[in-house]
Amino acid sequence: LLAGFPSIDAAGDAVSAIIAGGIVPAAVEMMDRLTIDAAEAAVHPNFPKTDAVLIVELDGPASEVDELFATVERICGACGATTVEIAHDQRQRDRIWKGRKAAFAAMGRMSPNYYV
Repeated sequence: LLAGFPSIDAAGDAVSAIIAGGIVPAAVEMMDRLTIDAAEAAVHPNFPKTDAVLIVELDGPASEVDELFATVERICGACGATTVEIAHDQRQRDRIWKGRKAAFAAMGRMSPNYYV
């Protein structure tokens, strides 16, 4: 799932609410606008034009994951998400993760003195 938020605080609130709801994601990653811009310039993942994105990955039996994604989608909406995209196939999933995985290298293109 890729959700766009108007602020880092709103995305952080969604993470807290997801965990508080008893959902333990296989992965949960947040990117701010600067990092999104860097990834867009590098690999063009077509992330939403928002101040923050949240990437949530769940694993388990398909019926359980579908139900959990519906809950995560509701939580994201309640926390102010302006966009929510659920990857329905491997190609969509790969695009989302390509954007996230390119972020650190992409930041190096923008700021050669960037340290992690």
